[in-house]
Amino acid sequence: MLHVKNISFGYNEKTIIKNIDFTIEKGQHIAVIGESGCGKSTLLKLIYGLYDLDEGQIFWGETQVLGPKYNLVAGMPFIKYLAQDFDLMPYVTVAENVGKFLSNFYPEEKKQRIQELLEIVEMT
Repeated sequence: MLHVKNISFGYNEKTIIKNIDFTIEKGQHIAVIGESGCGKSTLLKLIYGLYDLDEGQIFWGETQVLGPKYNLVAGMPFIKYLAQDFDLMPYVTVAENVGKFLSNFYPEEKKQRIQELLEIVEMT
């Protein structure tokens, strides 16, 4: 489902990610671990489409993930990204904070998905 093909990326002249290549199949779970500053967040931002790759390609199924150079709004509409330093809204519930990052097109499905996500992290 997710195919990362020989990607490289750097900030200015410093290469952060070099020749990364992997595939994650539907139903497979992985963890991205490493020291602070090693490129974990950068990798996730590349997968989401927040940055343009220096080299390589990323595919979600048959669709190529492209960065802001190719999209008016950065990020792919079929992938969701929650930044580690996002600002919580202090005067609303946890469910409302989680729901902020989900689509509003299907309100009943959104409500159900919020409940599922809260159950996963044992917050129900």
